Amino acid sequence: MDIMAENFDLAAALKADEDGATLRSLKDALTTLQTRLRRTMDKGLSQKDFNVASNLQRACMISQDLLEQFWSQPRK
Repeated sequence: MDIMAENFDLAAALKADEDGATLRSLKDALTTLQTRLRRTMDKGLSQKDFNVASNLQRACMISQDLLEQFWSQPRK
């Protein structure tokens, strides 16, 4: 599964994901990105770049929540 592929259908992948493996993979990728952002921020950034990185971190957290909600919808 190449989640970065241009033709990757996120909605279809999550709907077909009965055991949650795709969900975990996507959430793990977002967690890895958050960790990389945090390490970059800890090394020191300009205020402008820090704000961008901070916003990206928040976007990753929100994305994880949205993925979880979308995945769980057909299973309720």
